[in-house]
Parts: sequence; C-alpha cells; structure tokens
Amino acid sequence: VKNLKIMPYFRQKIGMIILVGVLVAALSFVILVIKEKKYKVTTDFLIVRNQTGNQDYYSLTKSAEYLGKVLSESIYSELFIGEVIKTGKVGEEFLSFDKGARVRDWNKIISVKRGPELGIFSVEVIGDNQKEAVRISQAIADVLVNSNKIFLGENQNVEIKVLTGPITENNPGLETIALVLAGGMILGVLFGFIWV
Repeated sequence: VKNLKIMPYFRQKIGMIILVGVLVAALSFVILVIKEKKYKVTTDFLIVRNQTGNQDYYSLTKSAEYLGKVLSESIYSELFIGEVIKTGKVGEEFLSFDKGARVRDWNKIISVKRGPELGIFSVEVIGDNQKEAVRISQAIADVLVNSNKIFLGENQNVEIKVLTGPITENNPGLETIALVLAGGMILGVLFGFIWV
C-alpha cells in the first residue's frame, strides 16, 4: 500500500529529477571544457624490423612488439625529453627546469597508445597552443625516426617510420563530450531520485 502512495509522488517530482540530471550534465561539461587542453596532435608510427639471417615472421613480429613497448615507455623519460629539446623544434623553457616537475609536466601532455601485438603505436600531444603542440609532435617524430638507437641499441637493425600525422584535432573530441554529458545526466538523475 505504501508503494502505491509513493509512485504518484515520484511522478509529480519527475520534472525535478530530470532538471537535476540536466544541471549535473551541464556542470560536467563546463568542468571538462575548463580542465581539458584545447588541441590534440596525433602521430602514428610503424616499427620496421629489418630481417637479418634466417629470422622467421613470428620472431620479427614479436621483436617489433617488444621494441614498441621499449619505445613507448622511453617516450616518458627524462632522456627522451632531452633529445626532444636537442632537435631545436621546441625551447627548453616549455617545461619546468626542475627534473621531477619536468617529467610530471611532460607526462601530462604526452600519451602513447600501442596496437596489440603490432609494431604500431600512436603518440598524442595535448596543449592549449596549437602551434606548440604540433612542434612538440614534430620533435618527437624527429627523435623516434633519427635517434631511436639511443633507446633501442646500435645493433637492432630497426627503422621507425611515420605512418600518419601530425594530425591536429580539437580536444576534447565529440565522443568524450558525449560520454561526459551522458554520464553527468545519469549521475544527476540518480542524485535527483535519491534527493526526492
């Protein structure tokens, strides 16, 4: 009997519950826009392992996968940051001069994504200044293509090739915005439901 009396009450308050959902979704969107940087620059790379002797395809593929992991982790290192600065495409002042803060700041603007079991990986650079983000991406490509032996060793017989990029997009993307709005709406409706 109590459930029958509660349901009409919720029907009366459904507008309030939806309003709370819309407000939380709008607040989530505002926080996303303020927090996220404006531009994302993506470059895709391919690791080509040149065949030496009688290596089979499987061992070449596994080797390229391993080298991709090594490079992906090396990109986050202080040594890699130093090599990026040495290219002359970016100034030393774009990051903090304190070593710990420099690595932390670098890790906030760089993201590496690897394809499963392939020698292909993507490097994303995010920033508020489009030209600077593109220059950083170009410097990373320069280091990976021309100075990869620093990270992989001299006798690896490996080439790194740029597949695509740098490609500049607005950040956050439409998918991220849609997810944040949907999540905010669902969360807001739950809050509204609990409050009512």
